[in-house]
Amino acid sequence: MKNRIYFFTGTGNSLWMAQTIADELSDCEVLAVKNGMDTDIPAGLERVGIVYPTYGWASPLMVVDFFRKAKFPEQGDTYYFAVTTCGGLPINAIPQANVLLAERGIKLNYGASVKMFKNSVLSYNMSKQAVKIAEQSAKRAKPVIRDIVEKRGTAIKPINRFLLRLHLDFMKDIHDTDSGYIVGDECLNSIQTTKNNPRKHSVHAGLLALIKWKNFT
Repeated sequence: MKNRIYFFTGTGNSLWMAQTIADELSDCEVLAVKNGMDTDIPAGLERVGIVYPTYGWASPLMVVDFFRKAKFPEQGDTYYFAVTTCGGLPINAIPQANVLLAERGIKLNYGASVKMFKNSVLSYNMSKQAVKIAEQSAKRAKPVIRDIVEKRGTAIKPINRFLLRLHLDFMKDIHDTDSGYIVGDECLNSIQTTKNNPRKHSVHAGLLALIKWKNFT
């Protein structure tokens, strides 16, 4: 039977995680969560997963919107899983997905977090720690992937309402926090990513997250 993984990524961590899971599953399609995407989820899939980063202890707004707009079929025997990548504490990222799916009549069979590169690269020495973090990330991903392959279940914790409120208050203004950033050609030329290679892909992850592309014309 066919498998499908949806992913949302800002820096490449979740793309790498989604593709790494897909590589261990037979006949697995990997689709990006984005504006204008087809939100119809076909019936009869063996597994449906979503992989996304933790933003402020919770799920990104784009992912929340996907859960609310996706057209879910009857669950049947389909195994649903969610994996969040994070540099710190995931807190509500998986419980939020659990609640949103339950509202759509879907049981989240499995949820897990994988600690990877932090988006805020100014908070640590990326140049000295990149290799170590990439190796640790790959190691942490292995038991999660094994659980998904074997269709194991997990108990999902309830949402921390207080921290969710802090998250929502923070995220409502997040789109304007990068106004005024100016990035020169030298900076842009230094940004190099390598597909499906977390060690190389994430070196400039935080820098990419800071750039507001519409400023460059």
